[in-house]
Amino acid sequence: MAELPGIEVATQALPEGRYRATESELRKSYATTSFRSLLLDEWVVATEFLRSNVPLCSAWIGGSFLTSKPNPGDIDSIYFVDEQYLAGLTEDQHRALGLFAKPGAVKSVLDLRIDSYIVPWRANATTARDTPELRTYYENRGYWDDLWSKQRSGPNGATPVRLDSHPRRGYVEVILDGYDQTGPFHVS
Repeated sequence: MAELPGIEVATQALPEGRYRATESELRKSYATTSFRSLLLDEWVVATEFLRSNVPLCSAWIGGSFLTSKPNPGDIDSIYFVDEQYLAGLTEDQHRALGLFAKPGAVKSVLDLRIDSYIVPWRANATTARDTPELRTYYENRGYWDDLWSKQRSGPNGATPVRLDSHPRRGYVEVILDGYDQTGPFHVS
């Protein structure tokens, strides 16, 4: 894979776009201090906990971890879960998934600085019939892509300006279990 780009001087963030990287490439490019390395370690722990309960297609990582901020407060992570696995989960698996879907729960329950969200991934062809479920999937995926491409121009709570609606920063996609999973999933 190509090396991840550095932080842009103008935005102090990853340049606009979605970049695919492995966890080790992310570590090499953005876990540049002991604090940042510890934060990425927490993401790995959280991710492995979730993966022990349900297979994960991928994770998108964004937020202040991909900026020049020396000590980011957390790592923002969206986990894509193939919807074929959601109907057959046990109660414990549902509880684990719910923990990652509820804002702030991973921080308060697992004491890990991860702000996480879950998006059910829907397999579909480019010629798929337009259905309400497919529209919902595209809306969810598009919402996060649009949100994570934007950047506030001022400090927290600043009044938004038109520039805040422009795509100005990027995020990283880490493929975990992949999108081509087949068959039942069983936790060992």
